[in-house]
Amino acid sequence: MVDAASSARAEEVLSLLRVTLDSLPVKPPRLTVPVVERLTAWVADGAPAVGLTLGDRCVLRDPADRGALVRCRGLALTDPEIHGHLAAGKQVVALGLSWNEQLDFVLDEHLALKQLRLSDTARDTAAMDSAADEQTCREADFLLLTGVLRPLLATLAAAFDWS
Repeated sequence: MVDAASSARAEEVLSLLRVTLDSLPVKPPRLTVPVVERLTAWVADGAPAVGLTLGDRCVLRDPADRGALVRCRGLALTDPEIHGHLAAGKQVVALGLSWNEQLDFVLDEHLALKQLRLSDTARDTAAMDSAADEQTCREADFLLLTGVLRPLLATLAAAFDWS
C-alpha cells in the first residue's frame, strides 16, 4: 500500500523502490468481476461483503455520458432516489463503507481506499491517556490503522476475488 493522493504519486514511489531494490515485481490485482459492477450490486442489494456496511455516500456515473455524475452524501444508500439512479443505468464508481465498525472509508473504481477514518469504537478500544502528546497520539493512530488495514484488505480480496 502507498499513501498517496493519486495513482501517479503512488507510481513514483514504486519507481523509486524499483530503482532502490533493483526489482520490485508488483502488479495491480486481477479481478474476476469489475469493481464498478460489484459496488453497484452492493448498493442495489443493500448488502456489501461480510464485515462491510454501507456508509452514507457514493458517486454514481452514467457509463454512456462519462461526465454525468451524481454525488450523494448524508443519504441512506437504500433510499428510493438512489435506486432510481441505478434503474436509469448509472453505476457506482465510489462508495462509502465501514469495516467492522472500526474504519470508515471510500472505495473507488480503481480499488483505491480514500478518506480513511478510524471510528470512535476503534479509538475507544485503545483510549489514549489525555496527557499523551500529539506525536504519541499520531503514532497510536498509525498503529491502529495498520492493524485494521490488514484484515480489511483480506476482506476486500475475498469480496473481489482477486489474485
